Amino acid sequence: ANLAALAEQRWGAALGRPNVVYVYLGSAGIGCGLILDGRLYRGDLGSAGEIGHVMVEEDGPPCRCGSRGCLEALAGTPAVLRRAQAIALPVATVDELLALARGGHAKAIALLDATGEYIGIALANTLNMINPGCVVIGGGLAAAGDLLLGALRSTLRRRGLAIAADHVAIILGTLGADVVAVGAVSLVVHHALGAPSMVRPATDFHADVLLG
Repeated sequence: ANLAALAEQRWGAALGRPNVVYVYLGSAGIGCGLILDGRLYRGDLGSAGEIGHVMVEEDGPPCRCGSRGCLEALAGTPAVLRRAQAIALPVATVDELLALARGGHAKAIALLDATGEYIGIALANTLNMINPGCVVIGGGLAAAGDLLLGALRSTLRRRGLAIAADHVAIILGTLGADVVAVGAVSLVVHHALGAPSMVRPATDFHADVLLG
């Protein structure tokens, strides 16, 4: 998610924007990269941006982090597919779910709508905290487009501070499946040229956190 955030801010949907939240809706979970004042922000120990573990439903389902009701436990791809099966939708993949929704299947549309609302709750908290100019949505579930973003945007307007929610642009990533590779290459080239760092230093650097 961190490398994808760098890529979209340097080359993609958030080109040139100094304050960006990138949300990665991946096959295994939900990640987030934060660009603040033009540089990747990792926090003191490198764990900043764990939006997947923001609580969005009190006493919700258990999460792999040990808590309950986390965004990832409700809106991560595995969770969405489990919920689809629980309401008897005949799908095993995100592509099959999206095909049903695009075909007008009411339950599939409602499921994506609920997923967008959960993501919107977590993002409203993020917007209120750091006031980014742009939120980029990437990863496999982002292919839902407005089927997901409609509920996400309406939730932000309902739950976020008006000054932040009215200002932010909610857009889809443009770099596709190569986004992480583009971010990695961008970082390497940037350092090879001796340019100022694109990454805010953390007190204890771990490469696996940067790549997380």
